[in-house]
Amino acid sequence: MKKLSLDAICPCGSNKKYRHCCTKKNFEWLTNSKGKIYRRIPIHPEVKKLIIEQKKKFIRQFGRNPSANDPLFFDKISLREIDQTFAEVILKTGLDPAFLYAYQKTGLLVWEGNLSLLPDKDIKEWKAAVREFRGLQKQKPTKAELESLDFINYLVQLSINLDRAVVFLRTIVRDHGIARNIKTRRKVHSFHDFMLFCATKTLKSVTAIQLLNREGYAEDALSLTRSVYECYLRMTYLISHPGKINCFVAGRVRRQAGLCTRK
Repeated sequence: MKKLSLDAICPCGSNKKYRHCCTKKNFEWLTNSKGKIYRRIPIHPEVKKLIIEQKKKFIRQFGRNPSANDPLFFDKISLREIDQTFAEVILKTGLDPAFLYAYQKTGLLVWEGNLSLLPDKDIKEWKAAVREFRGLQKQKPTKAELESLDFINYLVQLSINLDRAVVFLRTIVRDHGIARNIKTRRKVHSFHDFMLFCATKTLKSVTAIQLLNREGYAEDALSLTRSVYECYLRMTYLISHPGKINCFVAGRVRRQAGLCTRK
């Protein structure tokens, strides 16, 4: 990793040379051997301490170092839920709702303390989003726009609930993912193990649905919703009728083996 040439076009998007743009900021642009450009900013000591602790937790749980694709807060709530919680905090503190709008649109929260850490282009986009919100406040939305907004809110809430489900299921699999039906002579179908199987299968299906949606293959994700619903039906049925576990599992095993019982 090396510093970007001062004569290169600044990566912030200003179309100026680096020497005439972001060199006065408290961050620097770097480039690797493949030409990929990164922005390096100073990290607060408390944040650095938190990152080190999270890395240690990851190694203890998975037995390896985290990769670039692994989430930093793998054992916490999803990033979407973090954004939602952050939005609720902003509103409760009485901060200008225009700032929340700008944060949701740009992914940035600009204030006096971090101006030197952001490219001028990002700051301009933030200010433009604030002005846009204040302009929208003066306009009275039509009935069609309100209905469209309600529909969008439903979709957003659905996505948030999917994220929550993934976090919840990961916690179950992580904390209870130990087989308890090991017997020496006789195989026993365990209620715990089958419920864990359903939870694991649901986790895989929901995660696949999220990936397909992000890649624009929502129609292909629809077929996986049946798998999630079937797991839900099995789990709710067995919670109400735990004594049916042996018959329930044995029937599935016989069907998969092609050994259908006839009366």
